[in-house]
Amino acid sequence: MKKIRVGIFGATGYAGLNIFRILSNHPFVDLKYLSSHSNSGESYKKLFPSFNTDLVLGPTVPEVAEDLDACFIALPAGETSKFVINLIKANNNIIVIDLGADFRFKEKEIYEKTYNIKHNCPEILKESVYGLPEINREKIKTAKIIGNPGCYPTSVLLGLYPIIVNFKESIENIIADSKSGVSGAGRKIAKDYLFCEINESVKPYAARFHRHQPEMNEQIKLISSKAPDLIFTPHLIPMQRGILSTIYVFFKENLPAEETIKELYYEKYKNEMFIRVLDSDLPSTAMVKSSNLCAINICKTSDKTLKIFSAIDNLIKGASGQAVQNLNIIFDFPENLSLTNLPEVI
Repeated sequence: MKKIRVGIFGATGYAGLNIFRILSNHPFVDLKYLSSHSNSGESYKKLFPSFNTDLVLGPTVPEVAEDLDACFIALPAGETSKFVINLIKANNNIIVIDLGADFRFKEKEIYEKTYNIKHNCPEILKESVYGLPEINREKIKTAKIIGNPGCYPTSVLLGLYPIIVNFKESIENIIADSKSGVSGAGRKIAKDYLFCEINESVKPYAARFHRHQPEMNEQIKLISSKAPDLIFTPHLIPMQRGILSTIYVFFKENLPAEETIKELYYEKYKNEMFIRVLDSDLPSTAMVKSSNLCAINICKTSDKTLKIFSAIDNLIKGASGQAVQNLNIIFDFPENLSLTNLPEVI
């Protein structure tokens, strides 16, 4: 099989670093270009000695698209939609997988309100596909622009999906409580993420509003227009990576037995190689560390109340691994190619 030529724009952040690491083992990918705004001109290996590569970081310029079949973009919100316009002009056939927020929404008004910036290419936004493979695989296969889901939405939506599909009109309220490792904030220096500020402490943040909440609500409404808006609170926890979401779903009517509900999960995810519906254990971040897996279990606590537990690695299934999963689907590679590493259990 012929190799595809791939670039990573924004290759020095945590998402870009993990995409490089994953693709380094991909037999059908030729990594051709890496860009960085702050480190252009520097050797990638010099900055990150664990990577054995001769590639030198270049500027984030669209002209290089002429020599690429696909690219990953890990730029701040608002920057990608500016960049993609000229990227597509340089190569109308290029596949774009955006790890930022610019192509996650179907409605530009929701995006603009959420991020308080104007979307630069709403006509391209209309063509984009939300890259959650377990829900949108068929659409992803023919997509040219992928909006890679956020980390919190990935954990919450995968946990909720069988419930939203099967109990569309009987859900009264949904509350999601998510705890994330510090890498979810990105590779930056800020007081709130210093070791002494986060160690031995857990705290909620963005309690009134988090930017992933409208993303989750839009996707839930696409599954069922009658579903209620989700209430969401994220927490920062003193570990490097991982997300654990506990989702509380309240129903208008009595639920069937827990075993019956569990069967809905087994049935929905029976062919999904990255979803682990657990028989008895509850999910933990250790179960999925450094892997593209999502571990899920449920617990019926009353006739009208269900708890859902969902764990992912925020940098892999919540970002880079899922992005590579989308690449594999688009180019008709085995979906798990370069993504088969087992979790680091200790």
